[in-house]
Amino acid sequence: MRRIIIVLFSSLISITIAQCEDKPKQGIKIIATKKKASPKKEILSLKKCKPLSTNYKKTIIFGITPLREDIKDMYCPLANYLSQELKVNVNLIVTSSYKEIQEHLKADKIQVASVPPSILGGDLTQKHMNYLVTTKKGRNAYYESYIIVNKDSIVNSLKDMKSKVIGFTNKSSSSGYIFPYSLFTKKGIKPEKYFKTIVFLGDHDNVINAVHSKSVDIGATWDAGFHNFIERKKIPASDFKIIKELTQKIPLDPIVTSKSVSPKLRRDITNALLKINKNTKVNGSPVISDVEPFFEGFEVNDIKLYYVYKEKQNVN
Repeated sequence: MRRIIIVLFSSLISITIAQCEDKPKQGIKIIATKKKASPKKEILSLKKCKPLSTNYKKTIIFGITPLREDIKDMYCPLANYLSQELKVNVNLIVTSSYKEIQEHLKADKIQVASVPPSILGGDLTQKHMNYLVTTKKGRNAYYESYIIVNKDSIVNSLKDMKSKVIGFTNKSSSSGYIFPYSLFTKKGIKPEKYFKTIVFLGDHDNVINAVHSKSVDIGATWDAGFHNFIERKKIPASDFKIIKELTQKIPLDPIVTSKSVSPKLRRDITNALLKINKNTKVNGSPVISDVEPFFEGFEVNDIKLYYVYKEKQNVN
């Protein structure tokens, strides 16, 4: 199949028309993106974290997904804290995709992971992972999905979105695809027919940036990711409009382990995570970064919190 290369926005993303299992209807293109290699950008509002120099007998791998460009620096203090508390070496890795972190958990290449809620939601019987805790945001165990448009857009409601270009992150993302797609179908809309083009941009930063640059008309993202992006990029919030009628609550990210992790180590990890608060420090640095206002610690919830994904298993 011949690939057509499209430049979506300068020096950031190259877009290739992807071949799907089901052919798009009415000439609609389902588009996937690949990032071009670029020099590493300076992390804003966050001092770069250095892993602790440890030489314990046991090593565990802590996996995270590529949520945004500075994700490894954001989780580095947490990895250092766990290493100090558990007396084990904790190596932090960023997987290339949601799918890869699932595969690594199954294969025990990753022992502990902070995963998107959709991953645990797809394994509610805990066949391939064990649930430990959920990220805490104040007294809530939820965050909100956002559907955003540029401030200059004529789009102000769902009915205005017909024949527009919508940007999702990837098909495993809760706020970036699964929840908004499910909401559209509940309202009697088949996205492949309703929108002019569906674009998969890989991560939330790309989606927000595409809406801001008017490369897409509509974007699917999440509350903390959106507010953090405009803070890091020094972009006024007034440059965007949030379509309030499409906002949804989604369970926050869980911490899970692979099935090989012993019950004792699971308990130890859980207890260590539950002790974290805004005052917790490791080597003088806070474990909870001030650039992540959604992250205020952890709590244990009933796994039924993630049952909301049962009704969304047919979203593809």
